[in-house]
Amino acid sequence: MSISSPDPTPAASETQRPTPFSTAAYDQNQVLKSLRKVEHGLRARFLSISHDANTALRLCQALFPTTRIPLFANARAGSWYVPPVIQDSPTYTAAFKSADGHYGQWSSSLRRPNIHVLQAAIQFGAVVLVDVTRRGKRFPDSFMKTVPIWCAVINNVAALYPCTTCTDANTVCDQCARIHLHPDVPQSERHHIQNKLPQWLADWRRSLPTLKNTVPTLKNASAQRLKPLRPIWVSPESTLWQHGIPLQQLDFTPIVCISASKVVPDGERSFIEPSLVEQVVCGVTFAPRPVGFAYVQGAGDDEEAWCCGLTPSLFWYHHDRLLSIANGSGANEGAMHVEAQLRNEISSILSEPDGVAGNSKHAAFGTADSTIGTRVWSSRILLRRLTRHDLPILLRSVSSRVGYVIVLGVDEQPPPASTEKLDDANTRPTETPKHVDWMPLVDKKGKLDFKYGFGRALGPCLSRLREYCVDMRKDVLICSTDKKGDWCAGLAIAWLAWHCESHDRHQCVEDGELSDHAGYTVRLPRKETIGFVDKETVHNTMLHFTCKFPQFELSRATLKQLNRFFSSPTPSSALTNSP
Repeated sequence: MSISSPDPTPAASETQRPTPFSTAAYDQNQVLKSLRKVEHGLRARFLSISHDANTALRLCQALFPTTRIPLFANARAGSWYVPPVIQDSPTYTAAFKSADGHYGQWSSSLRRPNIHVLQAAIQFGAVVLVDVTRRGKRFPDSFMKTVPIWCAVINNVAALYPCTTCTDANTVCDQCARIHLHPDVPQSERHHIQNKLPQWLADWRRSLPTLKNTVPTLKNASAQRLKPLRPIWVSPESTLWQHGIPLQQLDFTPIVCISASKVVPDGERSFIEPSLVEQVVCGVTFAPRPVGFAYVQGAGDDEEAWCCGLTPSLFWYHHDRLLSIANGSGANEGAMHVEAQLRNEISSILSEPDGVAGNSKHAAFGTADSTIGTRVWSSRILLRRLTRHDLPILLRSVSSRVGYVIVLGVDEQPPPASTEKLDDANTRPTETPKHVDWMPLVDKKGKLDFKYGFGRALGPCLSRLREYCVDMRKDVLICSTDKKGDWCAGLAIAWLAWHCESHDRHQCVEDGELSDHAGYTVRLPRKETIGFVDKETVHNTMLHFTCKFPQFELSRATLKQLNRFFSSPTPSSALTNSP
């Protein structure tokens, strides 16, 4: 019996069809990947951020046309959309995390009390928060859930009730205790969040004496019958508040949450047309845009993946410089050419001496002799957050009073010495501090140790601080190369908890003033004896510090290492015997 051979024609046609493993399909995927990369490249992101910042400022003008209201950038993505300098309106940074509003992770963290937002809301009658979210949603979870949770907690803790019958926590009605979540939050999730409110209130009320000592406004909030806080959500598509927010007619203090980006549905693309007119909004100039661009919703989110080391403050400081490249003639020469130009420009910006000022966060507190009644500082501790490349330039420009520098770094080796020349008269080279300690928070393999690295460095750092600040009365500069200034804050909190009595800790926060080093200086009386430091002491000190210096954020991992360090007898005994 003969077996007929199969028809070769279908087989030939099947071999020509692209399969997931064929060369044609691979080339097609590479092309699509390259297109997506260009559409979400630096040019598209910078132009999208500038476009959305323009939108956010215009919304602020429309909501409060005649009133001066403080503007808060919600860290971290929101910081890209709020220029540092806005005409007739102060700008600040808030820390309402989207992670605190994620499903099943709802929280009202005392590590981020945002008391400065409360103080501004009480003083001005309203505040504006700016943030963004990536495609698929109109508002981030930080606005839909975290801010409403914070408002409800503050209202109940400070007894800011709209009802005249609700005078304390025992008589509060269900309406006053309700969390005003965004309408898009599902009803089942609302129920879970509302059930967690009593536990959050219990945590905050345990810390209420410390908060009242730190924030005088909370002492008599209920007696003043201040209006309760309540969020208002505004987006570029909103039409409810077109004619402004009538503050005098509201029975609550509005916390205005502006989502600056417009919504781009999943699977769709948005293109912004050219704009040939220069625009000035709130004193910020937005140059003409002769070429259109592919719009990126929430372009400032997840900055580590695209920013190349640039920070929001540096972006706005060099805004015209970067946007001129994105809008220049090079835009017609090819997307990859513009991307390369922008990357080179960012590298140039980061290598400039003024990058230190734009790339760092700065605060200071000092050790004062308690026998001196006037503000004569015997020594100060300066805190800076910067990149490792800024350190050599910074060391050449510090004050001659700085006798010791601690660098808490993510790398095992310090950066090489800088050869940059400092031409600015205010940053002329001075004598480099003789003692510079590079403290790498890494494990034996040279990798960053989030869990134990900071705790291992605490003992030597605190001993050195006591030696130079108390005994030698020299200024100390603490630098950290992490993005949040987390390690700076952790070391400062450890020093305050270990070297300051509770009443002095309250005094040092309450007596803060703006110093000549462009940072906050806090009086810290000397303490010759070392006392016991427990978790409650660390917690209360953290509240004092974060209320006074909200620009520094303490992470959960660093707080755990602080508690572990002071609860261990070995480092504590070593500190007691330090010089």
